[in-house]
Amino acid sequence: MINDPSLGKPKGSSTSSSSRASSQFQVERAIIKTEEGDNISVIHYVWPFFEARELDGVVDPLLRGDFSEDSAWKFVDVAMSCVRDKGSNRPTMNQIVAELKQCLAAELAREPQSQ
Repeated sequence: MINDPSLGKPKGSSTSSSSRASSQFQVERAIIKTEEGDNISVIHYVWPFFEARELDGVVDPLLRGDFSEDSAWKFVDVAMSCVRDKGSNRPTMNQIVAELKQCLAAELAREPQSQ
């Protein structure tokens, strides 16, 4: 549920532009289907790859390796910081935007790999 003024202010929400991740938005969990056909949370799917630092399990294979690994890990690190158990340990929306802009700038500045 998005923090929509017409719905009233959700309990505990913040209107600050630098509010913590998920303070203004309550969204459904992203679910994916495993090779076995089970539905699991993207977080639970990605976590083992994140811990093992195996980027291939995290990045969309359609990218065919045409990306900076440093930028990809930065992106993954930002995403994983947004799902920390304790809200006060999550980055602010301003921090998230700034870090993702850095990822994008690094990707736009690099030369694409030839396939």
